[in-house]
Amino acid sequence: MTTTPKRPILSFLWRPNEITPAVVEAARQTSTGAIFDVGTHTTEDTAKALRAAGATDIKITAEEVMHTAREGFLQDSGVKTVWVEYHPALVTGTPEAFLERLHALSTRFRCIPISGDLALLTLILQAAQPPGAVALKGAETAGFVSNETTGILYATLREMASHQEQCPEVMIWGGVATPEAAAAFLCSGVKGVVFESLHWQTDLVSADQSLKQRLSRLRPEHTAVV
Repeated sequence: MTTTPKRPILSFLWRPNEITPAVVEAARQTSTGAIFDVGTHTTEDTAKALRAAGATDIKITAEEVMHTAREGFLQDSGVKTVWVEYHPALVTGTPEAFLERLHALSTRFRCIPISGDLALLTLILQAAQPPGAVALKGAETAGFVSNETTGILYATLREMASHQEQCPEVMIWGGVATPEAAAAFLCSGVKGVVFESLHWQTDLVSADQSLKQRLSRLRPEHTAVV
């Protein structure tokens, strides 16, 4: 009897210059996930590096995934899961068009939208065929974020999901900095947590020592929402 392996409960985000077999092997040995933040670097060289490293997960922007020409990159890279970051300020098309595009790609790749936009999350829950999973990105994370905290997003999504027949699995993207916080989300039904920068203290991350020291001194009160 064979079983389908489940996704890792904990995953870590890596930069393009860290696409190496060593990172992929470290993730395998620790039963965690390695997600490579490709962003807009959807080049032939990046695809070759991903395939050579044995990478399975990448993160790209919504704008990139909307271009049909990027399908060749996804195919050449050999990845299986595509995490797509959506923020309304960075997307020119409609959220409906974005979800249609993800649905089309889902026949070949596992597509997971990353968002804290309540309008998009509502559409996902109301869709006849929603994505299999969604990653919530709250105000505690880096970059373009939600107006709401991760906790508020998750509570809101759970309330909306209680009125739906089928719902995607929920994951948390960034903003979780302690074991207690991760455990709290996992115990309440979250299927996974992605850490954006906690692992930057390790030797596998090619950040200089001064940056690692500054990161080690960061505290929650140092975060600002603009």
